[in-house]
Amino acid sequence: MKTISIRKIEHHNQTRIACIFKYNKETENIIRAIPKSSWSQSRKCWHIPYDKESWNHLQSGCTDKVDIFIEDTGKDTLKSKPEVKLKSTQAIPNKIIPIQAHDKSYLKSTTLKGVNLKIWKDYISMLEIKKYSQATISAYLPFFHDYLLCFEKSEKPVDTASYAEIYGYIMEKTRLLGETQTKQLICAIKFYYEHILGHDKLFFTLGSRQNIKPVQIILDYVEISEIASASISNGGHRLCLWLVFYLGMRAEDILNLTKEFESTLQKYPRYVENQKVSQQIGEMAQIHLKQTQNIQFLYEMQGHVFSVGEMRNYIWWVISKYKLEIIYRKQFRNLIAQTDFEKSTCDQYESHFMHFIRENNYVNPAMLGQDKILAFLKKYGQGKSADAQNAMITALRFYYRYCLNRDFLPHELPRARIPHAKPQVLSLQEVASIIDSIENEKHRMLISVIYSAGLRRSEAQNLKLSDIDYSRGMLFIKAAKGKKDRFSLLSKQLEEALKSYVDRFKPIHYVFEGEKPGTPYSFTSMDQILKHAVVKAGIKKRVNLHLLRHSFATHVIEDGYDTRYLQQLLGHNSIKTTQRYTHLTNESVINVRSPFDKLLLKPNKDRGSPKQ
Repeated sequence: MKTISIRKIEHHNQTRIACIFKYNKETENIIRAIPKSSWSQSRKCWHIPYDKESWNHLQSGCTDKVDIFIEDTGKDTLKSKPEVKLKSTQAIPNKIIPIQAHDKSYLKSTTLKGVNLKIWKDYISMLEIKKYSQATISAYLPFFHDYLLCFEKSEKPVDTASYAEIYGYIMEKTRLLGETQTKQLICAIKFYYEHILGHDKLFFTLGSRQNIKPVQIILDYVEISEIASASISNGGHRLCLWLVFYLGMRAEDILNLTKEFESTLQKYPRYVENQKVSQQIGEMAQIHLKQTQNIQFLYEMQGHVFSVGEMRNYIWWVISKYKLEIIYRKQFRNLIAQTDFEKSTCDQYESHFMHFIRENNYVNPAMLGQDKILAFLKKYGQGKSADAQNAMITALRFYYRYCLNRDFLPHELPRARIPHAKPQVLSLQEVASIIDSIENEKHRMLISVIYSAGLRRSEAQNLKLSDIDYSRGMLFIKAAKGKKDRFSLLSKQLEEALKSYVDRFKPIHYVFEGEKPGTPYSFTSMDQILKHAVVKAGIKKRVNLHLLRHSFATHVIEDGYDTRYLQQLLGHNSIKTTQRYTHLTNESVINVRSPFDKLLLKPNKDRGSPKQ
C-alpha cells in the first residue's frame, strides 16, 4: 500500500503539515484536493494547513488507499492523530531538527543500541574534538542518526558497508532534499568513514541540479487553430484544448466554469481582445453542452464534478487520443531552454524524448510505470550502441526530474556499459599525405588548422578572425564544449600561409566562411573535403574530422609533453580524459621487443616437406 509520512513544520511563518511520499499520481491528487495545499520548492514536499479541516480531508482521501505514518520528532508533532492505521517510521530528513551536541536528552531518546549507540556517541565526540561549528554539528547529526537507524534495521555493521550500499542510500534519501541538505547528508556520512574510520576519500556523483521550473504551455492562435481544428468532432475536446493551451487556464480553473462561463473568462486578455476567439469558444461550448447535457458545470461526468486530478488526466488523455505532438515538444523545449546546454545537446535530447513519446502512443509520461519504461529501453536498445541508449536515458531523466519532480535510482534506469575502445590515430606520414593531396588553398588551410590546434569541427567552424593572435602564436577558442574558453596552438609553420589565405579570400567575420559571406562553413562541406582527401591519399582507415584531433593529441604526447599541458590545449575537464592518449604512446611499451624476435628459426626453404 502507498504511504505518506507527515510531520509538523514551520513554513513562511505558518504552522503546516508536511506530507512526504514517493511520487505517485494517486497520492499527489489526494494532497492537491485538500484546500490550500501547496508544494514547497525549498523543502521538496507538499504541505497542508495545520488545522482539523485539513486533517479530515487527508483522512477521507487516504482511507483504504494510503497509510499515514506520523513521524516522531521528539516534540508535539500533531495535536490530534487521524483515525487510520498508524505505524512508527524512520523520519525522512526533509526538515532538519536542530540538535545540540551536548543535548543529553537527545541521546536518551535515541533508539540506537549496542555497537550503533557507541558509534553514535563517538561520532558526536569526534565532531567536538575537530572543533566543528555548532551549525555544522546540528546539520550533521540528524542525517547520521538516520543512517545508523537504517543499518540497525538491516542488522548489518555500518563500518562494513560497501561503496555501492552507501551510494544507494544517499541516492534514495536525496530524492526529497534540496541542494544544501544533499551536501550536508553526504558530508555527514563522509565524516564517519574518512575521519573516524580513516578510509580513503569517498566521492559521490549525483549530477548537477539546475534551477529549472515547469513553464505553462501557451500556443499562438495559428497553432491552436491547427491542432484543435474542426477535424476533432468532439466539442468538449476542442474546447478543452483552447481553454488550456490558448487562454492558459489551469485544471482547477476549468472545474469552476459553470454553464454561464462568459463572465468568468473576461479576466483572460486573449478572450477579451479577440472577438473571433470568444465566438469560437462559445460555439464549441454549446456543442459540448449539447453532447453531454451537463447540469451545472461545463465539465461533468454524469452529474459528477471532476476532481483536479481527474481533470488533469482528462486533459492529457485528450492530448494522447489525438497524438498532439506539438504539446509534448513545446513542453520539453520550455524546460531545456532554461539550461545552458549546447544546441546540439538540446536537439539530441528532444529527439530522444519525442521518440519515447511516440513509441508509448503519446500517453503522458507521468502515467507510465517503471516496468513500461524499462520495457521501452530494452526494445530501444536492440541494435543501438551503448552511447545511443545512454543518451535516451539521460533525456528521460532530464524530463522526469524537472517536469515531474521524479528522479530514478541507478538500478531503476541502468545505463549500458560503454566499451573502453582506444581511439584510432593517424601517423605523421598519413596526416602529411592527406594535407598534400588537397589542392584548394581554403580546403587545405581548414584541415591544417584543425589538426595543428587539435580543434573540434564546431570550434573550427566558429573560429573568428579576431581569435587569431599571431604575436603569441595562439588561437582563442571561445565558448567551446561546456561553454569553456581556452587557448590552443597556432603553428609557426602555418602563420604565413594563414595570413596569405586571409589576404586572398578576405573572409568578413569567420576564418572559414561558406558561399554566403559572413556565414560559417558547414559541417557537411568540411566532412566532404576530408573524405575526398583521404581517398586521394590512399588511406584505408576510417577517418573523420575528430580523428585529426585524436592524432594531434597523440603526437603531442609522443613528443614528450606533459599531459597537463595537453589537457589545457584540448579543453578537457578531467585529466583522465587526456590520459587515454598516453596508452597509445607509452614508449616503454612501444619499444618492447617480442621474444619471437630472439628465436633462431630455420627458413621455410630449408625445412623438409611435411609428412602426409
